[in-house]
Amino acid sequence: MEKESSYILTGECPRGVLVRYILKGDRLTVGRHGDICLHEPSVSREHAVLTWNGDAWRVTDVGSRNGTYVNGVSVQRKLIAPGDIVKFGRVPLSLVDAVQERKSEDTEIWDCATRTLEPTAARAFTGAGAQALIGRSEALKSAMKTAARAAKSNATVLLFGESGTGKELFARFVWEESTRKEAKFLPVHSGAIEPTLLASSLFGYEKGAFTGADKQKKGLFEEADGGTIFLDEIGEINAETQVKLLRVLQEGEFMRVGGTEPVKVDVRVICATNRDLKKAVAEGRFREDLYYRLNVIQIDLPPLRERIADIPDLVNHYVRQTGGLSRSVSAEAMSAMCRYKWPGNVRELKNTVERIVILSENDVIALSDLPAEIAASGGVVRESDGATAQLDRPAQPEGGAAPPAYEAVRGGGAPGEQESLNLEAIERRAIVDALNKAGGNKSKAKELLGISRSALYEKLKKYGLE
Repeated sequence: MEKESSYILTGECPRGVLVRYILKGDRLTVGRHGDICLHEPSVSREHAVLTWNGDAWRVTDVGSRNGTYVNGVSVQRKLIAPGDIVKFGRVPLSLVDAVQERKSEDTEIWDCATRTLEPTAARAFTGAGAQALIGRSEALKSAMKTAARAAKSNATVLLFGESGTGKELFARFVWEESTRKEAKFLPVHSGAIEPTLLASSLFGYEKGAFTGADKQKKGLFEEADGGTIFLDEIGEINAETQVKLLRVLQEGEFMRVGGTEPVKVDVRVICATNRDLKKAVAEGRFREDLYYRLNVIQIDLPPLRERIADIPDLVNHYVRQTGGLSRSVSAEAMSAMCRYKWPGNVRELKNTVERIVILSENDVIALSDLPAEIAASGGVVRESDGATAQLDRPAQPEGGAAPPAYEAVRGGGAPGEQESLNLEAIERRAIVDALNKAGGNKSKAKELLGISRSALYEKLKKYGLE
């Protein structure tokens, strides 16, 4: 007899219909035409995918119009656990443990609209799995769509982005979405290995190849045979290693250091860099033929300053991750973090939030809890009477009239009272800030926010900012 799944998604649709889906198999689609079929206007035809990794379910948004949320935070990809509320568009469903639910129920629980999903062949990820990909910006969605398409091939992928933008996270995403996900994923930080030892680390060596080589040793490419190797900081590798890497990509073979016989391997290569490789090629520091071999599919990862719309979701996620559900962020503090440029990108944001949560004694994180350089970015400016003032207005251009300034939403309560976190208020403030910085130019504002033009116009209408 088939073992029944112990997980269920259950909840009530906006039109009042109770639904309960028993999760079986290892991959389920969610949408108006999905395995989990939600006939609601806010749910896209292909909204999200649920995948089982052997230990937990992971939800991945596949480009939905209205987003996927876990416990109120917009996500692109995240592991979920019993008790989590997963919201597809405007349909919130709870993930529950069926065994525990049965123990707590005195009556039959299968009296609502239930669809049992048929099982498929069980598969499990062998790696630790990627962290949550949090955000709703068009820039993040675009990068994820490209990565998902790239994963279906064996082509070499080059990830380009500033330090802290999540290059290894995206590399793991490509691996987990590929047909090689059951094989090894080996990350290699090229810049952290001594240049003279890099070739022997990647390709191994024969006994007697150099002083201290008392036995044959396999390299990382042999260890990753059949799987994926991620070469971070690829722009740092020396000329000797570049030659060997080019041969692996062209011929699928290499020779160990000190060896005379070629070693055949089948390895998918993903590389990453924050350097301008074209410039390195022009300066003779990087082989041109290797550059074109590596750059079959290039994925540009946006810096956090181009993902303003993602900052509230990221902050809330890291607050919950560090301090639990009892902590929240004031509107002033969130506004300041949205204005800050984050030169260290998501890595800097994560470390900053963790430090604030650990050191702050308040249940609500205030502007005063932020580091000075972030607080100086400016939260919601208050006038002497305590009322919320307008956000910073852009400077008047020379020889022309001042561009329109959009007023921030005014908070209620007594003067000086700490404003509570309201995601819609934060989103409105982010839009106001972007419009002010862009001098009222909506095309520039949408780029600052990382959203599409149509999405901006919808939000302008929603918040009365036309």
